[in-house]
Amino acid sequence: HRPMTQQHAIHNPKKMTRNNIQTHPHGTPLASYSSNNNLNNNHTTTTTNNNTISIASFNLLAPLYIRPIDQRTGKIQPFASFDWISDVDSERLLGNEHRLPRLLTSMQNCGSDFICVQELQLEREEEEEGGKQIDDGLSFTSVSNGRRSRKEECGANKDPDGVVSTTTPSPSSSLPFVLPKWITPLIQNRSTSSNNGNTTTTLPYSIILPPQKELEKIAERNRRVLLADAAITNAIFYRSDKWNPIIHNDDDGNEEGGKGGSISMRSTTSCVTQAFLPMENGDQMQGNDNGIIDSAEPIVITSIHLDAQSEEKRVQQLQRCLEQSISLSSTPYIPPCFIAGDFNCELFDGSCVNAFLSKEECELNTATLQSTPQSLAAVIEEGNSYKENREKECASALRLSSDVRPSKEQLESWDELHASVRKFTRDNFLTVRRVDVGCTRVAYDHNEEDTTSAMSDETERTMGMWHLDHILYTPSTLVPLAKWSSLEEDAHSRKVGLPNDRIPTDHLPIAASFERHPHPRLSPEAERIVMESLNAIESSQREELNAHTLEAGQKQTELEQQHRLANNIADESTTETESLHAVKKSKKKKKSPPPPEVIHHIRNSRA
Repeated sequence: HRPMTQQHAIHNPKKMTRNNIQTHPHGTPLASYSSNNNLNNNHTTTTTNNNTISIASFNLLAPLYIRPIDQRTGKIQPFASFDWISDVDSERLLGNEHRLPRLLTSMQNCGSDFICVQELQLEREEEEEGGKQIDDGLSFTSVSNGRRSRKEECGANKDPDGVVSTTTPSPSSSLPFVLPKWITPLIQNRSTSSNNGNTTTTLPYSIILPPQKELEKIAERNRRVLLADAAITNAIFYRSDKWNPIIHNDDDGNEEGGKGGSISMRSTTSCVTQAFLPMENGDQMQGNDNGIIDSAEPIVITSIHLDAQSEEKRVQQLQRCLEQSISLSSTPYIPPCFIAGDFNCELFDGSCVNAFLSKEECELNTATLQSTPQSLAAVIEEGNSYKENREKECASALRLSSDVRPSKEQLESWDELHASVRKFTRDNFLTVRRVDVGCTRVAYDHNEEDTTSAMSDETERTMGMWHLDHILYTPSTLVPLAKWSSLEEDAHSRKVGLPNDRIPTDHLPIAASFERHPHPRLSPEAERIVMESLNAIESSQREELNAHTLEAGQKQTELEQQHRLANNIADESTTETESLHAVKKSKKKKKSPPPPEVIHHIRNSRA
């Protein structure tokens, strides 16, 4: 990770720095394409070139999270109330029958190699009774115009923990969790259909899900708190015609990966990680500039959904995710890694999660998150010092009101957490960057919630925007090429909020494509020069060591001889009485230690 001082020492001429990433209209297919091909607004030329990788992220907005009753308060939480959507529009914009098919179409049309999803609500596999399929009675119903769910029709009671319950939670079913019917067309085989003369090809996807035992843990919590037997989790859809998941065995000997499970975090509600290999016939892929990419080295994909309340938990979750990703390398190098999803934080400079990013990322962390390059020194000169940003981000994470500053103890804890992240990245030689995908969440400004009651009916609340969804990557082998446009280019969504008639979820989906490069390696000539230099240094040091050892030995011998000569002179002056007294001693004389001058010489002559 140290820079090479010799020119052209790295056999990878194309610079691995942030380039001018192309921005394309939202929803443009960013499937893998040759670097010689150009994207346009209508289609993407898809090839078998695995040097280019595309990834998308969709927060699906689980139906269970749409205007639910908080069992602790008996009310709908403000962030889940969607107050900007009227009762008249609720069924069209939030109802499952209208929203989910549009969401499926968006995912099918994106054409990405990998689609990371969050808030995927799984359901129990249906069982047959008397030849008929029946439902377990706990699936979520569509939202009515009156913002009421079925849970509101029941009576209320409290459990021993003080959580308000409107029904008695049902025991866990023995039936496994499966994909809901609305999304299953995404994992069907490649198909082609024609509509009004237009031919549409559906790409084949498979899915990575957490193991059933982890899904049961999620469902148990939902049965207790949300009164619904549903597992809401992350997942990874991948192009099954291009990528193979690596299969591992868990401690019980069960296979993990592929359709049967995933290499996941301890908390599968926060992230799912999987390693993939390209479907290639040979052992190597041709890289750019005649570089060679080892096809036996996996790429690692993570779908992530970090905690919404605690910065410390977000740091812990992301660190576990990165540790897992690094551990999946089959070479001494850090593998190409993607982490995409809902981070529930804006990654501004001064935050602790931001400390995972390389220092170059600081130039993007202005208040507007502009993409114009700006050095860290310039940012500091403009007054946006780390200290000021740190206090602001600490207050934001702690949800302090605008007139309250963090205490000394809170800032000290914040600094310790920030320093721990920096130490983690240094200890693991880890460099992580982010694609600037812009704002992804638009809703009523949360800062106005406390004053809403004081507003008159004529007062119009303002929409706020946040950067909550991100795509992180390891820049040593990945260079971003293109991305989707963000909310900054979508005036309609900024005005009416999300979901709307164009975007069927409450987070703007994000996508980007990358060009994969081989790990930077020395060219054969540079490697020869380095090895010759190392051999010359080793030979020179060996000669110096031998000469030093010989000289030190000669000096030690000289000192010992001088000491013996001095002792002999002293022995000749010993009286006869002392000699007779020494003979009478029965004990053998102990070996005396070296004289002080010899000890001093030995210590000073150590190499």
